[in-house]
Parts: sequence; C-alpha cells; structure tokens
Amino acid sequence: MSTDYGRRLILQLLRLASNDQYGVLAVRAEPKDLPAVLDYLSSKWKSQATNFIFGGMYQEDTMQDEKAINNSILKVNLFLAIVATLLSLIGMYNLVSLDIIRRTKEMGIRKIQGAPVPLIMYLVSKKFLVILVIASLLGCAGGYYMSNMLMDSIWDYFVQIKAGILILAAAIMFVATILTIVFKILKAALRNPVDSLRYE
Repeated sequence: MSTDYGRRLILQLLRLASNDQYGVLAVRAEPKDLPAVLDYLSSKWKSQATNFIFGGMYQEDTMQDEKAINNSILKVNLFLAIVATLLSLIGMYNLVSLDIIRRTKEMGIRKIQGAPVPLIMYLVSKKFLVILVIASLLGCAGGYYMSNMLMDSIWDYFVQIKAGILILAAAIMFVATILTIVFKILKAALRNPVDSLRYE
C-alpha cells in the first residue's frame, strides 16, 4: 500500500476523543480495499510497540449478535405463524363439519329438487366466507399495528411492514380455508340424497 493512500486513510479516521484518549477508531474505505486497509492498520499498530493486541474488525462482524437475535425472533415468529395457521384451519374444519351435519337433510332436499352442487356449496359456505373476510380484515389491521409496536419496542430503526406481506398472509389463509371448505362440502353435496334424508 502506498504512503499516499495511508495518509488519505488517516484523514478518514473518525476522531471520537482527544489525541491521548483514543479507544476506538472507525475507518471508512471502499469495499474492495477493506482487507488491505485492515492489514495496513494492523502493521501500523504493531509498529507502535504497544502491549495490546490489535483488535481490528469489519463493521459487519460487530453485528453478529444482532443478527443472531434477529434470526431467533424470526424462528419464533415463524413457528407461531405455522401453529396459528394450523389451529385456524382445524377450527374452520370443525365449524364446517358441524354445520354440514346440521344441514345434511336440507342438502338432500335441495338436491332432490334439482339444485346443482355448486349452488349447494355456495349456500353452505357463504357464511364461512363472510367470517373469513371479516377475520382477514381484522387480522391484517391488528397484525400491522402489533408488528409495528413490537419492532418499535426492539429497534430504533426498522423496515416498515408492507401491505404485500399482509395480503400474502390473508391469501394463504383464504386458499387453505377455501380448500378445506370445498373438500368437506363437496363430499356432503355429492352424497346420495336418499342417504341424506335418512340421516339422523
């Protein structure tokens, strides 16, 4: 490394204390020059005949603890999201099952009178779709504000929650719930009407 570059490097040092009280120096350099800068600082440090070991590091290395915390938070939230999704689907499946049991004879009568299967599916699933829309709206609004409150309590600066994430979460719940509803209702709607009318 040239002496001229070394002089320019010294000029870029951030003076955090008076000359006789330096504890930490932060050096800014181009990313491609970082290894050479660290080697240069290490050699200069050793030439001072100090008893202290050179402790130079990249700024990114100082963020390892924060990255580990972030990864832990991510894993916990991912686990909670999966558990919440599974519990929601189980709850919706049980609600649909109980409603179909209650309306088995009604579906048989409608089928005998000539109602097509898609119409029966729509009539049975209509209220569940309304519940799903209301739950998605409330969940997205609550998730947005609670996520921002959580992030604000941990970090001073963070990336704001974007609408795309909330829409994706609602879409996943919609698709999973609709598949659950369609599977259960279609099975009941395709049942022989005679068996439905005899159902107790």
